[in-house]
Amino acid sequence: MNENDLSQGQDSFLDIIANLVGVLIILVVVVGAQASNSAAEQPPVEDHSGEISQLEFDLSRTNSRITRLTIDNEELEQQVDKENIFGKALADRRHAMLVQLAQVRASFDKKLNDADEQQKKIALERARQIELQSQLEAIQDETRAVSAALVKPQLEIETIEHFPNPIAKTVFSDEIHFRLSEGKLAYVPMDELLEMMKSEIRFKAEKLEVASSTRETIGPVSGFWLQYELGVVPSQNPGRNERLIRLKQFVVQPTDPRVGEPIETAMTENSDFSRRLATREPFRTTVSVWVYPDSYEKYTKLKNWLHKQGFQMASWPLSAGKPISGSPDGLRTSAQ
Repeated sequence: MNENDLSQGQDSFLDIIANLVGVLIILVVVVGAQASNSAAEQPPVEDHSGEISQLEFDLSRTNSRITRLTIDNEELEQQVDKENIFGKALADRRHAMLVQLAQVRASFDKKLNDADEQQKKIALERARQIELQSQLEAIQDETRAVSAALVKPQLEIETIEHFPNPIAKTVFSDEIHFRLSEGKLAYVPMDELLEMMKSEIRFKAEKLEVASSTRETIGPVSGFWLQYELGVVPSQNPGRNERLIRLKQFVVQPTDPRVGEPIETAMTENSDFSRRLATREPFRTTVSVWVYPDSYEKYTKLKNWLHKQGFQMASWPLSAGKPISGSPDGLRTSAQ
C-alpha cells in the first residue's frame, strides 16, 4: 500500500464524518422547527383560579351550613327530650290529680251519707220528742179530766157532729197538701219539691257512675225540705248490659216540727191556709192532710169545715214520729 492510498482512505473517512455531522445538523434544525410549530399550534392555557376560588368559597359555606344544621338538629333533639320529660310529668300530675279527685269525691259522699245519718238521727229525736210530748199532754189531759170528775162528779153529755162520708175515690184533680201535727196546720210544698227533684235527677244521677246509690237533699221550701234516694237497678233485658237509674224513695221533713198555725186560726178568713185555698177551685180541688195521732180531734173539725167550703179531703194518717214519704210504687191519694 502506498501513501496515495492512505491519503485517499483518510479523505473518505473525513467525508463520512462530515456527512454525518451535516445530517445531525439537519436533524437538529428539523426537530427545532417542528418543536416551534408544535408550540405555536398549542392553545393558550386558561386561568381557572377565579372558579376555583368560588368553588372553595361555596364549599366553605356548605360546610358551615352543615355544621349549623347539625347543631340545630342536636338542639331540637334536646328540646324533644325536654318536651317528652315535661309531657310525662304532666301525665303523672294529671293521674295524681284524678286519684285525688276520686278520693275527695269518695270522702264527700261519705260525709254526705254521714250528714244524712245525722239528720236522720235528729229527725228521729225530734219525732221521739214530739211523741213523748204528745203522751205527756194526753196524760195531763187525763189527769185534768179525772180531777174535774172528782170535783164535779156529774154526767156531761157531749154532742158529736156526724158528717156523712161519701165512698172514697182516687184523686185525679188538683191537689194541695197540708201537715196537721200538735193541732197546727202547715202547708206542704209537695208539688214544688217534686218538680225541683225531677229537674235535677238527671245531673245527680252522674254520681252513680262510681256508686250504687246516692242521697240528695232539696230545700228548704216554705219550711220543708225533701230528701230522695237514687239507685242502680239491673236491666230487665238480660242480653244487654245496661245501668238503669231509679228513684227509690223520698222523704219530706219540716225544718221545725212546730211549723204551722193553730187549726182554729187556720179556719179563719185571713189565715195562710185560707189564702192558699182561695187560689183553688172548690169541688175540683182535693185537700190532702197528713195527720198525726195527736191531732185526730182537730182533723175532724177541719174535715167538716172543708166540706162546708166545697173541698174534697183526703187523709194520710201517720204514726208518731214518721215523716211524710213516698216512692214510685206508692198509690194515689184517696179522697172522700
